[in-house]
Amino acid sequence: METYLTLIKENAKKLILLVVILLLVFVGTFFLKNYQKKLDSKVSENYIKAGIFLATNKKEDSKKMFVSVVESQHNFYSGLALNSIIENKLETNNDEVLRLFKIVEQSIESKEQKDLVKFKKALFFFKASKKDAGTKLLNEIIDSNSIWKEAASETLKSNK
Repeated sequence: METYLTLIKENAKKLILLVVILLLVFVGTFFLKNYQKKLDSKVSENYIKAGIFLATNKKEDSKKMFVSVVESQHNFYSGLALNSIIENKLETNNDEVLRLFKIVEQSIESKEQKDLVKFKKALFFFKASKKDAGTKLLNEIIDSNSIWKEAASETLKSNK
């Protein structure tokens, strides 16, 4: 028993340092999770506000809110916001839409979601009369054996 007390006394500084580090990691993790929840909530609120602006025909306000949601790089809401911008023709500048696509592509982690965004981008290219770029993306989806392979093949056939 005395050897344990002696060991603890000799290493007291190291033990205190270890406890402080563990406490800082615990507190830091707690605050980081809390901060992330607040960010998620804010992005969600902005997405809903953008939808309300769109429903009340305030298209410019809606566009600004949707763009801010895309720029937040939220892995769920960014793609939805971009989709709303495209479907409702809120942005007429193709270069700006492509910039937003790039942001969404960077915010997505799963291969299936990335392929879905690629597929939507290909459809956008076809609408923007950039058939070669759209065809290239669809071929990439087909070659990667994606779950979107069949849809890409059908789209490619119908756009020839």
